[in-house]
Amino acid sequence: MKLLLENWREYLKEDADSIVSNVNDKPMYRGTRSGDPNVLSSGAAYFISSEIYARTYGDVGKFRLNIQNPKVVDRETWLDTYDTIALRMNPSALDDLRKEEYDSVVMETDTAKGPMYTVMVLDAEQGETVTVLDAERSVK
Repeated sequence: MKLLLENWREYLKEDADSIVSNVNDKPMYRGTRSGDPNVLSSGAAYFISSEIYARTYGDVGKFRLNIQNPKVVDRETWLDTYDTIALRMNPSALDDLRKEEYDSVVMETDTAKGPMYTVMVLDAEQGETVTVLDAERSVK
C-alpha cells in the first residue's frame, strides 16, 4: 500500500496511456439526429465505442480518434461536469480543460462485452484529432 501511495501519479499515467491506446485503436461512433453524421462542426464532439449506443442518437458516423492527453474521469464526474446538459449549465469546464492542456475527456465503463469508452474531444478538427472512417456510407 505504501508503494501505491508513493507512486500514485505513475499508476494514473499508465492507466491514461492504456486508455489512449485503446481509444485510438478502436473505431468510434457518433450519432446525430440531423445532418450528415460524418461531418463535424468545430468545437467539442462526443464519440462512443458502441455502435449500438450511438444509434440511439440517429444516423451514425464512424471515426478514428487521435487523442493524446485525455482527462480520464469516472461516471459521476462525467455526468456532473462533461455531459452535454452539464456543459450547457457550466461551459467554463471546457476552458478549464484547455488551460490544463487536455485534448479530450474519457470515461471508461465496464460492460458484459468489455470496456466501453465515451469520449468528448475538445476541438473535433477533422484530420487532426478525428478522422472519418467509411465516409462513403453512414452506419444506420
